[in-house]
Amino acid sequence: MRGWRKLVWLLPGLLLLGGCVNLGGAKQPPVVHYVLDDPGQAAPVATPNPRTLLVMPVQAAGFYQSDALVFSRTPGTRAYYQYARWTEPPAQRLTRLILLRLERDKLFAHAAGLGSNLRGNWVLDAHLLDFYHEAEKPPGQVRIVLQARVIDLAGNTPVGQKIFRVSAPCPSYDAAGAHAAFDAATAKLLDQLTQWLAHLPAGSG
Repeated sequence: MRGWRKLVWLLPGLLLLGGCVNLGGAKQPPVVHYVLDDPGQAAPVATPNPRTLLVMPVQAAGFYQSDALVFSRTPGTRAYYQYARWTEPPAQRLTRLILLRLERDKLFAHAAGLGSNLRGNWVLDAHLLDFYHEAEKPPGQVRIVLQARVIDLAGNTPVGQKIFRVSAPCPSYDAAGAHAAFDAATAKLLDQLTQWLAHLPAGSG
């Protein structure tokens, strides 16, 4: 009997995560599209790096190439929200947000995407390893793992490499709460990434 009571208590939260709640009758709920954003504050450096940094498109594992929000109810598993989508896949959006943050913080003399006409000195290559709502216990938290490395194009030699792991608590146990937490975690990620870039060896390249 206690097991049934526990299941009844958990069911609303599980349905919200799966996007399967239908409180308005027979019609399916509408798909909500969320915009991943960077709410962090600009922090321009006093002395920009004189180099030109080219930013490669952020790569992601196959499961994260979808525009669906991802959650996990048990360790080692991932699933898609049914009625929650990003306006563009996270890796693609992160590439834009990295470039915007670099422009705001003035870390380099120039920073641009790899397809620009600028001739770069360094190139930033990043891979999105994890980007999900850890929903084992309400309301959960989001986790982001990004591997980044900087290469000196003159000699094709490594300047630095690091794995960033950030998290942020969800204000509610649903896709809207996950979205808010993803924004907060993204700002934290970009804070750490830009601080790392700003302290790469000055003599490199």
